[in-house]
Amino acid sequence: MIPAVLFYGIAMLCLCAAVARLALGPTSADRLIAADAIGVYLLSAMGLAALISGRSYLMDVAMAFALLSFADVMVISKFMEKGDITL
Repeated sequence: MIPAVLFYGIAMLCLCAAVARLALGPTSADRLIAADAIGVYLLSAMGLAALISGRSYLMDVAMAFALLSFADVMVISKFMEKGDITL
C-alpha cells in the first residue's frame, strides 16, 4: 500500500507542475504538451485505482479515456499546424 501512496504523491506533484505549465506556457505547443501530460497522469492514476480496488471496469474507462485523449491531441495539433481541421 505504501508504494501506491508514494506513486499518488509523486503523480500529484507532477500534475501540479503540468497545470502550472498549462497556465503559464509561453506557446500553444507548451500548453498542448501540458494538457497531454495531465491526461497521462490522470490515466495512470485511474489504472492504479483499478489495480488497487480490483474493479476491472475501471480499466475499460481508462482505455476509453486514453483513446479520447489521443484523438484530442491529434486534432488540436493538426489545427495548430494547418489552421484547419478538415479530414
